[in-house]
Amino acid sequence: MIKKTKLLYLMTLLIIISARLLSPQMPLFSQPAYGQQKYTYHFPLFLKLDPFSSSSSYYITTLNNPHINNLGCQLGTRDKNTPGAQDNVVILAFGYPRCFNSGGYGANLFGYGPATLSDVSNAVKQFALGYYNCTGSDKKSNLVIGVGTSNFPGVADSCATEEMGRAHGAAWSAMVKGLNQWALDLGMFHQVQIYGANDMEIGWNTPSWSRAWLSGFEQVSGNLMLHFGDAAGCPYDDHPNWSCGTSAYPEWTQEDVWYLSYGAPSALPLPLIYLTNGVHAKQWAHLSRYSVLKHGYRMDFSGVFTQWAYCQQFGWCNKTDNTPDMAHQQLTFELSKSPSTAQTILWTTDIRWIMQNEFSNANEGESMEEIKTHPAQERSDSLAFALLEPGLSPTMRASLAAKQYAYQTIAEMAATSMGRAAPKETLSAQIATDSRQIPFQSGIIERGEMLGLPYGTKLNQVWQSITEGGYLQVGAGAAADNLSQGVLYILLTSPDHTRFESTLIEAPAGCASLSILNESNGFLSIQSANGCQLEFDLANWAWSISP
Repeated sequence: MIKKTKLLYLMTLLIIISARLLSPQMPLFSQPAYGQQKYTYHFPLFLKLDPFSSSSSYYITTLNNPHINNLGCQLGTRDKNTPGAQDNVVILAFGYPRCFNSGGYGANLFGYGPATLSDVSNAVKQFALGYYNCTGSDKKSNLVIGVGTSNFPGVADSCATEEMGRAHGAAWSAMVKGLNQWALDLGMFHQVQIYGANDMEIGWNTPSWSRAWLSGFEQVSGNLMLHFGDAAGCPYDDHPNWSCGTSAYPEWTQEDVWYLSYGAPSALPLPLIYLTNGVHAKQWAHLSRYSVLKHGYRMDFSGVFTQWAYCQQFGWCNKTDNTPDMAHQQLTFELSKSPSTAQTILWTTDIRWIMQNEFSNANEGESMEEIKTHPAQERSDSLAFALLEPGLSPTMRASLAAKQYAYQTIAEMAATSMGRAAPKETLSAQIATDSRQIPFQSGIIERGEMLGLPYGTKLNQVWQSITEGGYLQVGAGAAADNLSQGVLYILLTSPDHTRFESTLIEAPAGCASLSILNESNGFLSIQSANGCQLEFDLANWAWSISP
């Protein structure tokens, strides 16, 4: 199938070149694309190439070690049973950063936390071990695990100031460094590497706080950081005069988004491409052209990040349920419109909630061709070529050089690891069989965090408690697609974190964004921004108007 598609691709290219030769007034070759061989002609792709295999990423809400290990094993088993060597990325998203009042750092686990850095590290180790052990005789497939947090400004143990954000970033990076050393010492680094990851969304925090976190992350040298956030409000071809930013944080600029996703030495873009209408892809392609114009080189995209499976779990995504294959096609097409940004995008990953196993990948794709060199070496070689391009801005040159050095270091560490690879059957003793029970915080949490929300939703509070049925969370705010409509998001999770019930309940007509005032005798007292006084029956999940 791969050979057949390549033949069709070459035939299409020959047809286009022939047409150009018959039109002497039109140039046959464009200027060479940065980072690619000279005299390559680029054109918008209208031929669908074979998709790469997509991986599942996860929102982590439990520290059940056997369960997390099994998730890694599922991917390892898939790679073992797929012809050829696979190259994957998996984001393990642990929720917003926490700076504990008692000292130390961690993550929120989307309201099920807190988790310390030690907890996060142990969970990553279990996923890595599961993958490595279950690849079995496959010694070439590769996995990059992105250890994810976000720039969401939670209230509980908040990293509120830029100084605290910087300190959290440094601690997160030190954890990543330690995980890579652990994988190297164990003899599995040639198949599993660890990156940092951050869901930096424009509607969640300021660019200065986000830059502070990243500057802290880069205090520990040699790590790479996957940016799996958005470019909300940023311009694209249909709206070239738009400015990046939201009503809550209008100060964002294209330079901020570019720097945090690619301009910083550690930053690699893995952008969320949720919208089925292609706008997200158009915004990121526009940013890549901005990168060429302002800094002399395109943005090299590590992959695309989608939420198709997550949307199947909750069912109320509004046109934000791109499949991985569709997101890949959208971004590839938009980038191919300009020779200076056209490129091959390797990774696709689709996020879901960790709890359920009934949804498989939207598109497993076909097997990849045999990888002859380690993926990190290929990326290092590509960046070494890119550094020869004239016109690089000082910031871009420093960024590319740092990335190239990091990839080369990873490739050399992988070669060392391969030379002393751990026999996979010997690592079973490393697999943890226990689980840490995390204390579940009850009550009203300002700007709380919970799963099951449509993209763009803004919550004012989350009320949560342990009930007979499990962990109950009620989020109050406004509808993602209509900020004048108040809504409640209800999520009940079973005690063993394997099942859930969820629903979205709109406020009565005319009631705007909602806030939770208090809870009493099984009822929540709720007030809307425009004065509606409401009560919500927690037993029946229904409204009753206050007298």
